[in-house]
Amino acid sequence: MKTSKFLILLTTAFLLCLSSCEDDDCPECPESVLFKGQYITYPNILDDADGVLTVDIPSEGTATDLGASTWSSASLVYANTNPPWTQTGDMVFEETATGDQLIGSFTGTSLPNPPDNPFMGSGEYVITSGTGKYAGVTGEGTYSYEVSPEMIGELMFTGILTYPVK
Repeated sequence: MKTSKFLILLTTAFLLCLSSCEDDDCPECPESVLFKGQYITYPNILDDADGVLTVDIPSEGTATDLGASTWSSASLVYANTNPPWTQTGDMVFEETATGDQLIGSFTGTSLPNPPDNPFMGSGEYVITSGTGKYAGVTGEGTYSYEVSPEMIGELMFTGILTYPVK
């Protein structure tokens, strides 16, 4: 009898502890927020070594939490196989006003799309760290882009950022 009461009490305490992180005012819980960004990119193909394209991708735009910001990447596009081509890269979002950053990487696919757009693609990204007010922030989501014949692209991000416990 004592054991069953103890187990009921322990289970109740555990459930209360778990449910406390659903409370928006929970100071011990990480905060997750929706993240959306839209950037105009200016991809520059730096090298084509046996069909592996090295692409520098600077951009400017806006994103939730960051406001006016830049996004940049050193990307590899493995165009040495039949499309869709694998595309990978490290990336940095930088808030224009403060220089604070979100740092991560992405993996996806890129497709040729002539004559309208030389490239289009999509994939997934992860935020692994940050600087300044974004220190300890992580996140994940999806991205998509299209590049015009003038080599100007539109890049969109949708996902979640998770801020650490304060």
